[in-house]
Amino acid sequence: MVTPFIVILHSTDLVQTCVSKMLSILHGKIAYVGEGIAGRSLLDSLNAERQPIGQEVVTRANQGILDHLPA
Repeated sequence: MVTPFIVILHSTDLVQTCVSKMLSILHGKIAYVGEGIAGRSLLDSLNAERQPIGQEVVTRANQGILDHLPA
């Protein structure tokens, strides 16, 4: 049986990975805008693109904790 502490650590790693991915995407978008390749409106799409992924991460993390609690 995996303890909730381990699940929380795993969830934290997953969140860090998602934040890292989001920052990478944001960096790329800022570079495109800064170089004039894309308009500033490109930056407006980040929330709509990443919010569903963030919601899934939180849902899975919460379910992982619940799955490992004593019945």
